[in-house]
Amino acid sequence: MNPAGVDVFEEGWDTLVILDACRHEALERYDLPGRLEARESRGSMTVEFLRGNFLDRDLTDVVYVTATPQLHRVANPSEFSLHAVVNLWQDDDNYWWASDGRHCVPPERTTEYAIQTARRFPKKRLIVHYTQPHIPFMNPADETLETDANPYRAYTDGRLDVDPDALRESYYRNVEVALPAVEKLLKTVDGKTVVTADHGHLLGERVWPIPVRMWGHPHGIYVDELVTVPWLVYTNGERREIVADPPVNTVSVDERTVTDRLDALGYRT
Repeated sequence: MNPAGVDVFEEGWDTLVILDACRHEALERYDLPGRLEARESRGSMTVEFLRGNFLDRDLTDVVYVTATPQLHRVANPSEFSLHAVVNLWQDDDNYWWASDGRHCVPPERTTEYAIQTARRFPKKRLIVHYTQPHIPFMNPADETLETDANPYRAYTDGRLDVDPDALRESYYRNVEVALPAVEKLLKTVDGKTVVTADHGHLLGERVWPIPVRMWGHPHGIYVDELVTVPWLVYTNGERREIVADPPVNTVSVDERTVTDRLDALGYRT
């Protein structure tokens, strides 16, 4: 874990939006409403971020809506004291399917469920974890990028012949494809909302002391591109009254489903 990273639960918010693998400078390119700041993440990958923020604490005032199964890769759901968990990734009906069979929960679907959940739990803090801009690319700049579950790794390994600028452009397109859905959420839910990321992303930068260009978000490398994340603050109406209550659901997950979903997101499980 990155010891310099912020404890997200010590920050004041009613809704926390997590964009998976979103660089801070990526949001500087777009005009989301609110005030954009920066924070340092506790991890350079999702599992590290979740362990650094979620484990060993009382989160019974929090409902977690997630398009990624990474929480269930960290530990058994019983080890988290969240009030409720909404696993969008468990239902095939929530998926956008690529032509080669890869899939992800699209941002519009994530926002739809987040709004429903906010209405169901009006006195809880809400965390909404989007898949994007993480792969798969929903609007790649080159059709070649549709042929591998993890084009960053395939390019690094020499299995994918593509212009690196197309990789970078596809990443930013995946940021852009998520933002209309995020803006809808900002303007719909009450209270103070923060848009951040679990970690950033390397797009061919050289990471000292390794003299090669790196792509993705490797574990335990705390360079700016990986741990400097956006912290966009937007307030819509009055702050919500937040109260803690015992958990309301027992999260049951199938390990095969978790593995399949992670494979579709380009992880080797």
